[in-house]
Amino acid sequence: MFRVSTWNMRGAMYGTSYFQSVLNESDVCLLTEHWLNENNISFLSTFADNFHLIYSIGINCNKTVKGSGGTAILVRKSLNFKIQNLNIINDRMCGVKLCSDKYYDICLICVLLPSTNFSSEVYMNYIDELCTCYDMYSEDCTTIVGGDCNIDLTSISTSGKLTCFSNFLNDRNLCPAPLLQGRVGPKYTFRSKDLTKRSLLDYICVPEYLSNDIFTLEVKSNCPYEVSDHYPVFVQLNIDLLSRTSNAYNINKKTLKWSNADDFELKMYQTEIDKLLNFETNSDNLSKGDVDRFSSLLINALHMAANSCIPVGTFRPYLKPYWKNQNLNNCHFEQRNARRKWINNNKTRETTDLSYIEYKNKKREFRKRKRIAEKLWQEEKFEDIKLAAEMDIGEFYQRVRRMRKSGPSTTKLSYNGTEATNDSSICELWGEYFRDLYSEQPTECFNETFFHEITSKVQTYFENSDKASIPELEKEITLEEIREQINTLKCGKAPGPDRITNEHILYGGDQVIK
Repeated sequence: MFRVSTWNMRGAMYGTSYFQSVLNESDVCLLTEHWLNENNISFLSTFADNFHLIYSIGINCNKTVKGSGGTAILVRKSLNFKIQNLNIINDRMCGVKLCSDKYYDICLICVLLPSTNFSSEVYMNYIDELCTCYDMYSEDCTTIVGGDCNIDLTSISTSGKLTCFSNFLNDRNLCPAPLLQGRVGPKYTFRSKDLTKRSLLDYICVPEYLSNDIFTLEVKSNCPYEVSDHYPVFVQLNIDLLSRTSNAYNINKKTLKWSNADDFELKMYQTEIDKLLNFETNSDNLSKGDVDRFSSLLINALHMAANSCIPVGTFRPYLKPYWKNQNLNNCHFEQRNARRKWINNNKTRETTDLSYIEYKNKKREFRKRKRIAEKLWQEEKFEDIKLAAEMDIGEFYQRVRRMRKSGPSTTKLSYNGTEATNDSSICELWGEYFRDLYSEQPTECFNETFFHEITSKVQTYFENSDKASIPELEKEITLEEIREQINTLKCGKAPGPDRITNEHILYGGDQVIK
């Protein structure tokens, strides 16, 4: 389990005993408002000497007596991650990359977004900085964002800040942990002294593909108001999906982009396979070892040919289906280019600046096309559901389930008076359940005499009847029949343990069929 917490501590020098309790339950702790400057930031390293420290200093910290602002990330040393400071030049953000041989790289960004004392324009400027950082590192790493975002996503009233932050989450398919199912504790993280004001301001935002692997999610309400007016948020993540050795599909693995391959590349793929499989095989009297050897040769040939001829890209499971639209991709590319030009022009917001005008126009056009693509995709799915409801009720419920988001994974299982609460014991209990389910159990309804009578008749039928052999199955399978079945394979399906996809076979040509 990977334990992540975030807490607005309102000064690192206050409530050190409670701070220690937060660290005891954290592998990574995202801290905001530590109120320390360059002269005393070493307090965090000294106090939490079993943690690595990454930090930023508040821009106005030296102008006040007690200090202000600042962010910090503490990473437990016993995790044995290699630590890389992302060196984000920003007084309200800091970031770290965790590298190891066991897991793919993980980036964490701690943010302290401007409070209500600042204008919407200032807030949006920091959101733009956050977007730039997240987009940069999420291309190659699983990236988690946490901290005090100073916006309540549960608020009924709308504002420019709320819209801006919501767009940041939605466009990148990030799930704010305190809003997910299974949360323990209050629905708010900030409260006034008299409890008349309560707001949800602190979040740990995880990618959607990890949201179902949250083991526990808790907002702890045991923080005294004298220590901080914010409650800490704790999340336990199962990061097996990011394991380099797991059977799960690797998140940042470079995968083959068959849909991007043109006719020439597919032809080269077939030619390469013809060269690699240019040998004769005798199918008579093949042993199991021969079959395994030929299977291994075929798999290796398919991988070698595909890796040398087919374009590759990063697997991004968080992309929605409607992104498979060339117009939307082109529009997104133009918007990103316009944004880079605007950033290179010092991010001026003058309405007469051409780079700013172009960026806003491209962004507006992209969001418009994205809404249209999403609407068309939803209409298509709803039409499929409507048709299935009229034709096949089983297909109807299957399509409805596909459209629904899955809930959190099971954290407790009870069977036969035994209760399991961790992964290994839950797995063992499921095994016991299925063993009992598929074991013969004596019941009053079971007719032993009838069972033996039917068993005897079936055995006699196979021993004496000429129809025991099925003529259709005795016929030799032709190449045309194999080709016909291969052509029914669907593209875009997940591969098996050998990493051979349907496209490897579909585009392999006659040599693969033979």
